[in-house]
Amino acid sequence: RSCSRALSADQRPKPGHSMVSCNCFGISENPDPEELLFAGGRRESDRENAPSLTAALPVHSNGADNAVLLGRPDFRPQENEVKGPDEPRWTVQDEPAGLGTAVAEEHQLVQKFRSYQLLEAAKELKDMKGSKEGEEEARRLLGRAEIEEIRRAESNYEASLTMIDRKPSDLKVHHHDNSLHLQWGAQLHDTGFLLVMHVDWPCDSLEMLLQYAALYVSKDTTVGWDPEVVDVEALGDPHPTEAVWRTRKVDGMGVKLDDVTNMQWMLLDSEPMGGAWVMESSLTESCMKGITIPPPDAGHGRSTDILKYTTLQILQGDNSAFVLRVKLAMNVNPGSVSTRLMQLLPSWGLRRAIGSQVEGGVRNTPSHVAKKKAALEKSVKHGPAASFYKSFELYARQKLRQ
Repeated sequence: RSCSRALSADQRPKPGHSMVSCNCFGISENPDPEELLFAGGRRESDRENAPSLTAALPVHSNGADNAVLLGRPDFRPQENEVKGPDEPRWTVQDEPAGLGTAVAEEHQLVQKFRSYQLLEAAKELKDMKGSKEGEEEARRLLGRAEIEEIRRAESNYEASLTMIDRKPSDLKVHHHDNSLHLQWGAQLHDTGFLLVMHVDWPCDSLEMLLQYAALYVSKDTTVGWDPEVVDVEALGDPHPTEAVWRTRKVDGMGVKLDDVTNMQWMLLDSEPMGGAWVMESSLTESCMKGITIPPPDAGHGRSTDILKYTTLQILQGDNSAFVLRVKLAMNVNPGSVSTRLMQLLPSWGLRRAIGSQVEGGVRNTPSHVAKKKAALEKSVKHGPAASFYKSFELYARQKLRQ
């Protein structure tokens, strides 16, 4: 992962040494030099001379006013909260609304929002914008912050399609490992490379499937899974569909990073049993959602170009089992020196360097999930995104009954 700040001489990686991290890569004690082409920090000159990727980063929430989300069980109304004349008052329910469970008077817009299907809510909003009465009704049904959340999710999802729709086999370097249920591909560009990975996780139950899903949704579950991560800290109040995370890590060459990223996620109305979309990107603002972003710790750099999209799809497996199909796309920007070295490698060299990390991480994931079962289960059932996971499960179970 790239580092955006100048590092002291003893912290800088040796020329040509680098490693990529995508939350599933292992680190060998005696790595091949080619396997370390992606580690270390980005020099200050890289940001000055290379096109910035920050222009492609998604839009973030700009308010702390999104405090009470229409009956989502993670939130409780403030006792003295005063709603505006166009903003509704909501009653917290015990469980999120699933498809087909809405009460008669609940509008489809509200139902889709409460069940975290923000793209479906965006369609309802567009239909209502056709008339002045419809726009006024939308404002009565949802608050300003909730409408902004829907629009932001739709915009970020549409921006992600150019990356997430890429197939590994379409990229210049790619590999398919049937034994790991894995396909991956990589394509060099001027400042690094695009990595696309598809992997299927067979699961004995929906409970196990949600534990795998937590690795991609709840950043604090990656400690011990991503070998570079030292600790993860949530910044600000918890939110069922969005979080700001501070992640301290040490890459394969000993470079220390103190990254701050914003993660957003929502349910997708995808066949056959539903899915989810997740985004992680560098947080470049000094203040977001009322949170003041702390500077990096002494001796640490901070990445400014993290951009990763993930989709999760639930499939029916054999013998009443399930499969979580993960599609991940991310930009890896290791710095100008490492990028130039990569451009000199033949295809088999790139395949070896990237593949050893990707395949090693996938191979080790099932044992990590088994070892951390209690912690993952706690995150799913009691963490800030618990109501999101519940809606994810309810949607899948409802599809099973159809």
